[in-house]
Amino acid sequence: ALLVSTIASLLVVTAWYSDYVLGKKWRSYMGNLFTTQPSTKSMIKMFVSQFALTLITNFILARALFYADATTWTQGVAVAIALWIAFIATVEAGTIVWEKKPWKLAAINSGAYLVTFIVSAIILTVW
Repeated sequence: ALLVSTIASLLVVTAWYSDYVLGKKWRSYMGNLFTTQPSTKSMIKMFVSQFALTLITNFILARALFYADATTWTQGVAVAIALWIAFIATVEAGTIVWEKKPWKLAAINSGAYLVTFIVSAIILTVW
């Protein structure tokens, strides 16, 4: 379940940041950070790193679901939303306040986390 939820999360994020969903808007809010395309070698390192980070996140999510005794998909979603509010939404809100990050950029980024937390929680609770 952990591996499946990690792969599902990465697929969701890939779609989320694609040009078909929010990728163009996200890049416009990011400004000059993406003026050149990363090399294939750099992209592979980024994807491998993101896989490991997502695996860690989903492992912790699985532990939280276990400790919360979440056994249904609705309970899993409730835990995922609570964790997202506690650890993602609040941090993103801080970046808006202190770093002057555009709220639309924060919304795109935190929205991706919300969706992946929910998808992963559903997989982890019903598996």
